[in-house]
Amino acid sequence: MKQSDGVNPKSDSFETFLWNEPVGWNELPTRSPIRILDDWWRHRSGETGKLPARRDVDPIELGKAVIPWIFIMAVIRDGDDLDYLYRLVGTANAQLVGRDATGMLASDIFRGKDRAVIKASFDETVEARKPTYWRAAIPHEQEFSVSVYRAIYPLSDKGETIDHLIAAAIPESVHLER
Repeated sequence: MKQSDGVNPKSDSFETFLWNEPVGWNELPTRSPIRILDDWWRHRSGETGKLPARRDVDPIELGKAVIPWIFIMAVIRDGDDLDYLYRLVGTANAQLVGRDATGMLASDIFRGKDRAVIKASFDETVEARKPTYWRAAIPHEQEFSVSVYRAIYPLSDKGETIDHLIAAAIPESVHLER
């Protein structure tokens, strides 16, 4: 990517998250793969009355339409401050943003305003202990930007503390087959 495309080639970190706005569940496209992830999360949390755990994530259950788009992050706590370690990044998501962030901290990937935008969306999900939904435009290597829907879901291995997030960022143009 060229620097003008929103990525600094020396640091490989985003410099320009073009925009990000919260949306309601009802604003998600009905044929978006996010709906499958949403159904999975709601089914898992409804079964036990507790938040799903990282160990509940089953790639076969989520299916081929969702797995390439998800990312799973460990919540890293340092006193009251939170950071997010990318534990898994789906192949389609890595292609979309131009890198595989697996093993990287969000604070090392995003800079300036972008760090605040991304951190706020992740922090809001942790604090609310429920899914959050977003519509955003992200820089893209071949186009100026790509509009995406983002959904972020809390996970808890012990049912109390949010220790992971599972999320998806899927271009508006991606739809499930009928």
